[in-house]
Amino acid sequence: MSKIETIERHEFMSNNFQMDKNTKLKLLRIRLHTYLKGVLLIGFALLLYKLCLTNRLDLFISPRLFRYTTVALFALMILGIIQIFLGTSSKEEVFCDCCEEHKPPKTTFRSCIFYSLFIIPIITGFMFSNHTLGSSVAKNRQIQLTDGNANVKTNNHQGTNTTNNKQATSSQGASTTPQEYMTQQQYDALQKKLLASNDIRISDATYSPTVGIIENHIDQFVGKEVEIVGFVYRENGLPQNEMVVSRFVITCCIADASVYGMMARGNVSPLKDDTWVRVKGKIEKTTYHSSTVPILNITSLKKIAAPKNPYVYDIGIKLTN
Repeated sequence: MSKIETIERHEFMSNNFQMDKNTKLKLLRIRLHTYLKGVLLIGFALLLYKLCLTNRLDLFISPRLFRYTTVALFALMILGIIQIFLGTSSKEEVFCDCCEEHKPPKTTFRSCIFYSLFIIPIITGFMFSNHTLGSSVAKNRQIQLTDGNANVKTNNHQGTNTTNNKQATSSQGASTTPQEYMTQQQYDALQKKLLASNDIRISDATYSPTVGIIENHIDQFVGKEVEIVGFVYRENGLPQNEMVVSRFVITCCIADASVYGMMARGNVSPLKDDTWVRVKGKIEKTTYHSSTVPILNITSLKKIAAPKNPYVYDIGIKLTN
């Protein structure tokens, strides 16, 4: 064998060795990313399981979506196991590397950024799953003080208010278990009962519809006694003797939570924002931001502990033929 042939053969073998090394590194990299994706999917599944196990899921989504969460939990777990199986597989044919749109990040820095977008929510979900919204969030959302056709926005920030005043749960004093919808007849029955009553207690199950009915028929409720529970919220410019007794109303999930409330007047200046109170008073009318709104002239006020679930849920009317 000539010297030239020997050199060419050596270069050929070196190139093949380098190609084999690059191929193995590439497969190892793909396996690692596949494995990490499986771990993340199982992480999300375990987070959902933890929220279900501790009954904290209702802090994030409406109860009407619980059934879909169960399906998602099992789907995430199965997909995660499949990804981990693929990531630990020694079969090279499993990794075809044929999907240009879903290739893993090319650098370590990009990989860290990419996976942190998923790791951080999982970690914070396990560590702070009991965190709830309060007045600091309410300042950046639209607060519902009047009927749906004449919203009073207590700040200059635009929020999303998906609550329909003609959405109701059940009659006054009924079960606090949320329901998915009610018929128009049930809503009309709730309104009739409220109009006939002189002593109204706004329960969690009927919070948004009851407040909505009062706001839509202020003149017919003036002088009636109302009891309401919520957290203290104050908008800049409110007199020292006034506050808003507020609740967050969830339609689908915490991201779309809107703020419902009723103004109250009395000796409330010592109360700090986010203090939970039970307020009882007579309904009067006042003008706020050029709109007529109901306001409670407080006859009884009591500080209370924050409820286990501080949110109330929106329920739609079922349309029938």
